[in-house]
Amino acid sequence: MAKQQIILDEFFPYQLVQLAQRVSANLSQIYKDRFDLTVPEWRVMACLGERERATAKTIGEASFMDKVKTSRAIKSLQTKGLLKKEQDPHDSRAYWISLNAKGKQHYKALTPEALRWENQLLTGLTAKEQGQLRHILEKLRGHLNTMN
Repeated sequence: MAKQQIILDEFFPYQLVQLAQRVSANLSQIYKDRFDLTVPEWRVMACLGERERATAKTIGEASFMDKVKTSRAIKSLQTKGLLKKEQDPHDSRAYWISLNAKGKQHYKALTPEALRWENQLLTGLTAKEQGQLRHILEKLRGHLNTMN
């Protein structure tokens, strides 16, 4: 019987996690250095920049963060004066969270830098390879949905 073994550097799930962590750590230097934001805080801001307002639950789901990490990031951003929080008139347990004026300024200043960083990363691929990569990632996400 052949010995089965996983070689991490060749194991696809490990390669994806490693790449994702390196991408996140490298990109995070932009918002850490200029805006003193953590990765979870930036994820909250990015979600709110895209949606305008959302509940903590929606933010957590959209950013793939657990409830505790999402809650801490929201609280920290409130302390930094970047968010506003309004109670949902239909559900006293829920709150709508949005960027306030200062938060919107931070988001608008940071977004072009993050997009430049993304563009710089992707210049290592041809336009065709970029399209193929996006297609493959979408296809894998769809396949994961059918596996669960």
